[in-house]
Amino acid sequence: MIKNILIEAAKQLHGYTDTPRLDAELLMMHYLRFNRTDLIVNNSVSLSDTERRQYFELVKRRLDGEPIAYITGVKEFWGHQFKVNKEVLIPRPETELIIEKALSLIEKLPQPLRILDLGTGSGAIIVSLVDELKKRKLEFEAFAVDVSEKALSIARENAKCIGVEADITFLLGSWFSPLAVNQQFSLILSNPPYIAEGDKRVSKETFFEPRSALYAGDDGLSDIKQLIAELPRFLLKPGFFICETGYDQRELLSDLLTHSLKDQHCLEFEFYNDYASLMRGFQISSL
Repeated sequence: MIKNILIEAAKQLHGYTDTPRLDAELLMMHYLRFNRTDLIVNNSVSLSDTERRQYFELVKRRLDGEPIAYITGVKEFWGHQFKVNKEVLIPRPETELIIEKALSLIEKLPQPLRILDLGTGSGAIIVSLVDELKKRKLEFEAFAVDVSEKALSIARENAKCIGVEADITFLLGSWFSPLAVNQQFSLILSNPPYIAEGDKRVSKETFFEPRSALYAGDDGLSDIKQLIAELPRFLLKPGFFICETGYDQRELLSDLLTHSLKDQHCLEFEFYNDYASLMRGFQISSL
């Protein structure tokens, strides 16, 4: 029966994941194309030997460290189901803070808003934000940039599924490179790579994700340095740049931002924390 198989799978996963029972259930729902209610209602249904074997093949992938999102092909973010695969970083719950920060700042900006998402990946940030702006009936133009054509394809697909594909212009290139020199934006967002090469604290799951979306030089700041250096040309006044970074990079970032912006008298920066009061990112303001 399904309930007994879930018990067995959870036992196998114990010690390999912090949520063995949940992982077992998510894999079962994915395999059987069930939702949560289906799983509860049918927990006494028996599976064939073939179905059982195929299910435990999924469990084996999880035991090998593969993230649930890559096995199931989807990850929830901001209330939506986003398609993901190994071409894109898996959206993290903490990245929803970028959406929250953006929504808290838009009232300070004139319409139509001009929004840019750099390194869009799955499109989770820009798609979620655009969907919110449409619900609020705000005027905007939105652009999403990624260096990976395969990532942009996934972002477009997610935008289409959520009904905002026609509202976003997708551009192929590295950071600001595909933009015209006279293009400027009132809101620039990014979740760039910020892990230092050789950092041993990363989880096994990150080994399955694209390295280019995770690692950024010896100090983890090589991409952020590039973004900050080019930012003054592309940020409107008033405008905001919101960037996620590592929780333990406040001192490095403070030195970097102070030095980089010292001649940009119109730009100011501040850090923001997550719900555990850990530093999660920073914003640069041009007001």
